[in-house]
Amino acid sequence: MALNDVAPFDIKKKVIGMPNESEKGLVQMRVRDFIDEVSRDTPAPGGGSIAALAGALGAALVSMVANLSQKKPASKEHEKVCSRLPLRRSL
Repeated sequence: MALNDVAPFDIKKKVIGMPNESEKGLVQMRVRDFIDEVSRDTPAPGGGSIAALAGALGAALVSMVANLSQKKPASKEHEKVCSRLPLRRSL
């Protein structure tokens, strides 16, 4: 079942906290501004946005460790494992 099967879905009416064209979206906010927005008495941004930021930070840390490990391998076997990991240099 899709959203349109229940009733017409208008994203601007149905999504709480949806930024309009003049507002900058959550993804473009500075972390400090995002934290400030989360602390307000509004339901959005909510847990999903916060989880996405936490997940992105976790993935960045994994990438950092992989990059550091690949540069200074403790053994040849470690180097082989690290060389198979897909590394992302920048966002």
